[in-house]
Amino acid sequence: MKIIIKKSSLEDCVKKLCKVINRKNILPILEDILFDVNDQEKTVKLTASDSEIWLTYQLPLDEVDGGGRFCVAANILQAMLEGASDQPLTILANHEGNQKLELTHDKGIAHCPIENADEYPTPVTIPVPGEAICGFDGQILTTAVKRSLFACATDELRPVMNGVYLNFYDRQLDVVASDGHVIIRSEIPTNENHSLTVGILLPRKVANILPDIIGGREISIWKHDANCQIDVKNDWNTTLQFRCIEGTYPKYQALMVTAKTYTATCDRLSLLSALKSVKPFAPDSSNMVSLTFNEDDEIIVQGEDYEFGMSSSIYVSMDGYEGYLMSIGMKATTLINILQRLTSYNVELVFDDPNKAVLIRPADKAEDDKETITCLQMPMLLNDK
Repeated sequence: MKIIIKKSSLEDCVKKLCKVINRKNILPILEDILFDVNDQEKTVKLTASDSEIWLTYQLPLDEVDGGGRFCVAANILQAMLEGASDQPLTILANHEGNQKLELTHDKGIAHCPIENADEYPTPVTIPVPGEAICGFDGQILTTAVKRSLFACATDELRPVMNGVYLNFYDRQLDVVASDGHVIIRSEIPTNENHSLTVGILLPRKVANILPDIIGGREISIWKHDANCQIDVKNDWNTTLQFRCIEGTYPKYQALMVTAKTYTATCDRLSLLSALKSVKPFAPDSSNMVSLTFNEDDEIIVQGEDYEFGMSSSIYVSMDGYEGYLMSIGMKATTLINILQRLTSYNVELVFDDPNKAVLIRPADKAEDDKETITCLQMPMLLNDK
């Protein structure tokens, strides 16, 4: 079998496929990339899997002589491509005789063994209905997933908290992540002509590689039982299939209520800068800083470590606060992560009292902004001085 393929396309796909492959695998074949050459359509399908996730790209071939299936070690293939020139590559694969692959380019030649494709695991077949769960521009989903990743938990006892939750309902998509102390929710209108209620809990690994796979392209999502498939409409007919995390996600909507008593509006970057400045003065054990809201329209951001006798306070101007003198303890790294993922000029802190959760949300929204972002952070108990 002989194929000629563009080096740039093959190398780009192999780099993305390698993100699916684990460093250690129970089955040695899972360290390989599966080649499936179709000489009738002049295409090759490249597949990588860790037995829970399958990622497939379908690339066009410049030339093809014969079809077949074989597997190549991903790390060896990647090394071969890195040394090749930016010209079309010629690949000869003898998958019936001495089981060897030969890659030729204008600067040299490389050889490596290949393995029998029959040993490669196959994904569960998802019956694709006449209509997808959701078909829309993937850029907004990509942004929401990347924003949410920091809030995922790493709790072996509560696996449902370890992923990013996609909740389709009432022509809307919620992208949610939480570790029990912070919740970040992005509400995205899907503009669908139907109303479906479907929940998809992305494993952390899927959520990590998904933005790189989707980019800003149009996607379709399918779900059947615990399996999900995402089709990306691009030149490579990309398909990502995976097994969802099983379980019931907490009812986050009840916690994200906005009927709070007090609202403080301030410049997001000023608050972010103040937090970064006082964070080194917070105790290493708790990483807690205090936010004091006073009647002079100021937020006093303070970090204090009693053990080492050091402290720092920075004043941040705020607007619209009509409440009493109040101090709330917050974990600095979490609040910094939230503010870094918002893009608005101003941010609102909405709360009732120092012992209840604080809502953080953009105070200004652009007309072309299609999503609504709401974050919730649990407070920390302030020590008595």
